[in-house]
Amino acid sequence: MEDMMADFQPSGIFRMGYVPFDNSYKHTRWFDSKSAQNDYFSSCMLSQYTESDYTYIRQNNSVKVQVNREKVCDINYCMFQNRNYGSKWFYAFVVGINYVNENVTEIVMEIDVMQTWLFDWARTECFVEREHVSDDTIGAHTNPEPDMPLRYCTMSRNAVDFGPMTIIVQRSAEDVKIEGSWLFPNEPASKGVDGGIYCGVYNGCQYWAADLLSEEVANVVSRFLARMQEAGAGDAIANVYMVPKMFIRGGGVTNTGQALNNQSSPTPGGGGVGVSRPSTLNGYAPKNNKMYCYPYCFCRLSDNNGASSDLLFEMFGSGGHGISYDGSMEPSGEVFVYPENYQGIAHNYNAGINFSCAVQCSWPFSAYKNWAGQNTLSNALTFGINAAMMVVPAAKGVGTAAKSLGAGARWLAKRGGQANADKVAAATARTAVRRGVSAAAEGAGGLSMAAGAYGMANQVGEWDRMMRQPDTVRGSASGNGIYSTGKMGFNVDVVAVTYEYAQIADEFMSMYGYQVDLVKVPNFHSRSTWNYVKTSNACMRGSVPSEDMAAINSILDSGITFWHTSAIGNYSASNGII
Repeated sequence: MEDMMADFQPSGIFRMGYVPFDNSYKHTRWFDSKSAQNDYFSSCMLSQYTESDYTYIRQNNSVKVQVNREKVCDINYCMFQNRNYGSKWFYAFVVGINYVNENVTEIVMEIDVMQTWLFDWARTECFVEREHVSDDTIGAHTNPEPDMPLRYCTMSRNAVDFGPMTIIVQRSAEDVKIEGSWLFPNEPASKGVDGGIYCGVYNGCQYWAADLLSEEVANVVSRFLARMQEAGAGDAIANVYMVPKMFIRGGGVTNTGQALNNQSSPTPGGGGVGVSRPSTLNGYAPKNNKMYCYPYCFCRLSDNNGASSDLLFEMFGSGGHGISYDGSMEPSGEVFVYPENYQGIAHNYNAGINFSCAVQCSWPFSAYKNWAGQNTLSNALTFGINAAMMVVPAAKGVGTAAKSLGAGARWLAKRGGQANADKVAAATARTAVRRGVSAAAEGAGGLSMAAGAYGMANQVGEWDRMMRQPDTVRGSASGNGIYSTGKMGFNVDVVAVTYEYAQIADEFMSMYGYQVDLVKVPNFHSRSTWNYVKTSNACMRGSVPSEDMAAINSILDSGITFWHTSAIGNYSASNGII
């Protein structure tokens, strides 16, 4: 610097004054013309001296001025010309004011490389880390800013409730009535079903459904399940579950119950909701439109059970911000909540959330009813045959034995089951022998009666055993906490940083622009009041001494604010795009 200053010895008028920036190069002025530059600095000068009033000191890069030190103690800047550069003005910081004597003061100078060579180097492309952009359209700048702590608050919530539920029973058989049967008129029976296609998927079961619109529906479903078991088709019930009514396809469902129609192609039910970008962030109105983008403002989908997905407003297409949801009536009950026209995809399922809206139910199973329904005819025939065998009038002993059997079998069968029933039959045979009935009569009628009694007792024992079987529960008895607490649905939230953190982030961007990370020519004058520029490995070139050119590039790499008005440091001033 010492040798460089030797080439810039002041000549002619030497001016001194005060400017609102210093040689830290955190701030400086930007000018679009040399005349504007000269006019500004001339207005800042407080005094001027001719060559007869000062002496240049090469060794110290200073001038000795004929003035008392106290009169110039508040100056920090000077400007002068050099004969070798014609009309060019040189600008320098005053870095020292030394007392020489009562009438002489030494002014130590340091060239202001930014202002001295402002119009002598070319603005070339380089890697720009931060700057004030010339286009602040919402969504135009989404490059992440440096990490800073952020706190969020939900501004609005659209809670979508799936509404009333429908109970679905999957069954592989259905209950029917055998009207006018010669043996058991109007008794229920069952027959198989052919299955069908539901939601585009083949299923071997038939879907029976009833809307859960009132407490009476529970009785409807209970009666339906009871009829299935009375028909001996209890094991044909594969599943009982509930899904939202809005997802049911295959015909209008009522609260009285009906079988659903086949659906040859997937036709999920669902709907859609809209969401809008907020105009303020929890009451704070940002100056920088980047604040209306992620992570300062976004849409969040959640399912009330911990799953969520954050959607960026800036990634939606021009058609608006739409959220759709589709659901299935299958036992899995999957629901897909997803954005429309998002990231260039019409229906972006991967950006949404999916969860189950099905509630698995339990249902009672009566082993006795199911057995009785399956063996109605068999039990009737067996009962009739055994009764006929017991009433054959073979001998008096036969009648006595039958009478004893009728009372004893019923009593013992109730208390001892099959074992006591066997004892009844054996006792009957022994009684007949002791009574002395003729061998032929005893052999013909007594054995027939004994066989009938044995069969009757055996059947009564089987009935008693089946009646003692406790009812069991099938399906899932655990319930569903989400549904039982009224949270079956999803939420569309607008989330933004709190007022405090919005202000912090916005004011930071107002001072230092956006993190752009682009190879480009920096924006030195795209705003009305100030432009901040920070580069990396700046490579500006021009007709500038190498040391000063290196210093200029280093200043740009460190970051500097170029002010376009005299209100340097006034960050409350408007700084709109020009």
